[in-house]
Amino acid sequence: MSGTEWITSVFPSPDGQKIAIVRYWTPSRTIKDPREQLWIVNKDGSNPKLISTNSAAISWAPDNTKIAFSYALTPYLYVFTVNLNTMIAKQLNGKKNQYFNKATVSQPFWFQDGIHLLLSVVDKAYQQSYERGFYIMNLKTDSIRGPLVPITDSGQLGNNEKYITGEKYTTQSDSMSGNYINYNLTTKNWHWITHITDEETKRYSIYLSPSPTSDIIVFSKHINNAPQIFVTNSNGTHTRQFTHLGGEFPVWSPDGKYFTFIRDIHKGPGAHYIVMKCTVSNWKVSPLWPSLPDSVPHFPPVSTQHPIDLYSIVQQNQ
Repeated sequence: MSGTEWITSVFPSPDGQKIAIVRYWTPSRTIKDPREQLWIVNKDGSNPKLISTNSAAISWAPDNTKIAFSYALTPYLYVFTVNLNTMIAKQLNGKKNQYFNKATVSQPFWFQDGIHLLLSVVDKAYQQSYERGFYIMNLKTDSIRGPLVPITDSGQLGNNEKYITGEKYTTQSDSMSGNYINYNLTTKNWHWITHITDEETKRYSIYLSPSPTSDIIVFSKHINNAPQIFVTNSNGTHTRQFTHLGGEFPVWSPDGKYFTFIRDIHKGPGAHYIVMKCTVSNWKVSPLWPSLPDSVPHFPPVSTQHPIDLYSIVQQNQ
């Protein structure tokens, strides 16, 4: 609907003072305004600043000064880090002199040491020497470890970095292919978390997010033609439906005290998707920005912003 906001996900900073937002498009949907805009706002939704476009899967460094995220130039995928103090961007894949020399890497996730990044190689390009799967990159030495589990993507760290969750695919016909797994970083074993056999449900609606500090995992999937939030644990047992009024794209706060999710309200002009917050101590749900009109930040015109030109960086590195 024209005139409505469409926020797809939010990512709180470790100190709780900032929030990174992926805004799918501007309400006017003008051709010149790019999609998947990455904005950073204060925790109350004020002072929005456009960082980049065509961006997703944001992860904050533990010191709050840097972010990592995926950058898409369809069909190519890149990972960048950005220093928020200097606004200097670093391209981590897609250059000839890099280990990940193809544009097939996505979903960065920062370890708490601030040195390592979990990355997912999501495709196999022509003459690509490395396989699909989870990898760990040392940002100081540029050394790479992996694939930890072949043919996986969407990796996230859970429960004090005890395990990685992500989607696992098989090389043969298997109804479990595309479900989420838990990979234990100590034992190096993995098992299935979700057990969805409907291909349409897996392909278009499932999105899983593990708590960074506990064994709780939340995920969204379609049920009765609407996305809802479900709660489970690292074994995928004791699963229960949590929302009944809609919810998708859950993201945890770094301290594990709450998670956010998106609810589609479809109530005429105003917000389309609004951001909800669930406080885990009492499982209470409320809008993340209840004092703001339509419970979403007010964004200035894109024309007034000065985002990083990631496209030019990619072109220079060809």
